[in-house]
Amino acid sequence: MFLGGRWYRLKLMADFVPEKDPIGRLPITLATRNLIEPILGITDPRTDKRIDFVGGGRGLGELERRVNSGEMAVAFALYPTSMDDLMAVADAGASCHRSRPGSSPSSPTAWSAMCWIRFTPSRHRDEEHPANASAGPTAAGRR
Repeated sequence: MFLGGRWYRLKLMADFVPEKDPIGRLPITLATRNLIEPILGITDPRTDKRIDFVGGGRGLGELERRVNSGEMAVAFALYPTSMDDLMAVADAGASCHRSRPGSSPSSPTAWSAMCWIRFTPSRHRDEEHPANASAGPTAAGRR
C-alpha cells in the first residue's frame, strides 16, 4: 500500500484466506473482500469512479505518481496471480469470460489472459479430447 509518500506491506491473517476456494484466495479477491469493499466502501470496482486499475507494465512508479499528484489517495500493489492459482481456478471450472477493468484487446489483463490455458494429458483426464490431439504448439490470441 502506498500512502502519504511511503510504502507499507499489508499482511492478511491466514484465517481470512479460504483454503478450498481457488478464486477466493486470489490476491485481488482477498483485497476486494477484506479491504476495498468493507473499508473503502467500493462495492462495484467496474463502475465506481473512486477506483482505477493500473496495469503492472506501468510499474510502481505510476502508482506513486498518481498518489503523490493527489489524483488518488492511496494505491495498492498486488502480486500477480501465480501459475498454481491460475490452474486451480481453471481446474475448478471457474468462468474466465469477464475481463478485468482496464482490459482492452491491445492490453489484456490477468483475467483475460486466464482463458489461454493449454490442457495436456497430465492436466486433462480425457486424453481423447480434441485439444490434446494437436501435433503442434497451440496458437494463442486475444479475445
